Amino acid sequence: MYDFGRHACIELEGHTLKDTADHVVLKRARESQQLSRPWFHYQKETSETSIHNAMVSAKNTETNWYPEKRLVVTQISGDVDKGDIEQWEQSFGSTLEQIEDDSTFKIFVNMHGFKAVNIDAHKRFRGVVLLILANYGWKVGYVNLFEEEAKTMTYRNARGIKCVGVAHAHQDETKMDMYETRFGSDREHFFIDPAQARQWIEDLDIES
Repeated sequence: MYDFGRHACIELEGHTLKDTADHVVLKRARESQQLSRPWFHYQKETSETSIHNAMVSAKNTETNWYPEKRLVVTQISGDVDKGDIEQWEQSFGSTLEQIEDDSTFKIFVNMHGFKAVNIDAHKRFRGVVLLILANYGWKVGYVNLFEEEAKTMTYRNARGIKCVGVAHAHQDETKMDMYETRFGSDREHFFIDPAQARQWIEDLDIES
């Protein structure tokens, strides 16, 4: 059940062995000198792994408007299907309708933990941010990577509202590094750490 050489925990029927069963196995392994690390180290590691996995798989499709900060925060995370993405898109659009006419806003697009469950979901997802922000005059840095969407893109300022800054977060370090290198600017950045992304966009001065 356990590969002590790699200290990896193997799941059985979708459930990780815990508490008493874990302790017995680990005690026997320690007695046979197969495992040298103390129990609390292993417990801490497996607990942190479980928490991380739960956070990654947790589904979240919501958008909120913080008028005092002129900030929109939209999040889509977890294993999502086409229906989830359509629900998120609706929430995204309706939240932007709360912004008053002839004003500005900045936005944090938090995709950290996002995973499309199939190709249909992925295709449905990839144009949402591009098209919605185009309605508020913002051209996302990587838009030209998506030729189909780029060809149909129309930029306008709905109700006189203008997007003036964007932070993106996603867990794919290679992609985010590439986007930041190629498309990052003083008003658009790409992050793998959602906390850093949130801090940067909150600190962004949009009055100047």
